[in-house]
Amino acid sequence: DLAGAGEKSFTTDFLAGRTIEFFKTNRGHPFCFMLSIPDPHGPNTVRPPYDTMYDPATFRQPASALAKGKRLPSFASVLEDRFNARQMAAYFGMVKCVDDNIGRILDTLRSEGLIDHTLIVFTSDHGDMCGERGRHNKGIPCEGSARIPFVMYAPGLVPAGTVLHEALGTVDFKPTLLGLLGVPFAAPCEGRDASALFRAGAAPEGWVDQSFVRIGGADGGGNRWMGVFTKNHKLIVSAVGDPALFDLRTDPNELCNLLYDAAQRPLIRELGEVLKNYAVTHADPLMELECVKADLAWAVSDRMEYTAPQRPAAKTG
Repeated sequence: DLAGAGEKSFTTDFLAGRTIEFFKTNRGHPFCFMLSIPDPHGPNTVRPPYDTMYDPATFRQPASALAKGKRLPSFASVLEDRFNARQMAAYFGMVKCVDDNIGRILDTLRSEGLIDHTLIVFTSDHGDMCGERGRHNKGIPCEGSARIPFVMYAPGLVPAGTVLHEALGTVDFKPTLLGLLGVPFAAPCEGRDASALFRAGAAPEGWVDQSFVRIGGADGGGNRWMGVFTKNHKLIVSAVGDPALFDLRTDPNELCNLLYDAAQRPLIRELGEVLKNYAVTHADPLMELECVKADLAWAVSDRMEYTAPQRPAAKTG
C-alpha cells in the first residue's frame, strides 16, 4: 500500500536518508556500512512520480522470448510469452528511484569530504529475467538471473575504467575487499582474494577463471541445480532436468545446449571434474541425489552419448 508514500517515507528514500545520517554522524571515524535496498522487486510498485515516469508503450519483449532454443533443459527452457510492458515500466521506475537515491548518497560523501578515501561497492544478490525467455523473477542459471553487477569505486586502489570479465562469486567479496584495503585476516575463507585482478585490470598468471553457483537442496521442489561458471562457459547439473553446457561467446542468449555435441566432450570432462570436486569437497546437498551423481559421473567419463538418469518427482501441495 503506497498511500501517502513520499520522498522521505518510501522504503528506498527512507533507507537512503538513514544512510546519509550515518555518514554525517560518523564522518570522523573509520566505518563499514552496508545498505540493502529491497527494490527493484515484485510486486513492482513505486511512489510518484516514478510510477508514471516510463511509458509502457515504449517497452518491447526481449528477442530471447521468441526463440524456443535447442535441447534446453527445463530449468533454462523458453516459456510461453509472459511479457508485461506495464510491469516493466514500473520496474524501470523502481530502478530510477534507486539510482536517484544512490546519487544523494554519493553527493553526501562528496560534501562531507569522504569520497576520496571511501571504497564503494554497488552490487546485488541476483538479477531478474524481466521477460527474457518468457520468464520473470530469478532462480535459474541463465545470465539475466545469475550474473549480477559489481561496480566498485576505489580511488588510489583500482584504476578508473577497469573492466573485468573473470567469473567471481559472492564468497569472493570479503577476501577481495580486505585485500584491496590491505587488511589481514586469519579466519578461514572459502572465497578468493581477487584484489590483484582489480589492481592490474587483468588476471595474474595462474589465475583460475572458475566460480560456483547453486540453488536448492536434495528435498523439495523448485529449482535445484549447481554449476561451474567461467567468463566464456558454464556447465550446470540439476535435479529437475538434463545437464547443460553453454558457450557465452557464440551464444550469449544461452539458447543452444552444447551438452550433446561430441566436439564438446573434452570441455565437458574438464568442467565436470571441477564441478564434481567442488560438490564433493563442500558436501553440496545436491550430491545426495543419485541423478546428480550420475550426471557428474558421465561428465567426467569417456562415454560419449548421454543417457538421462531417473529424477525424483517434483513435490506439490
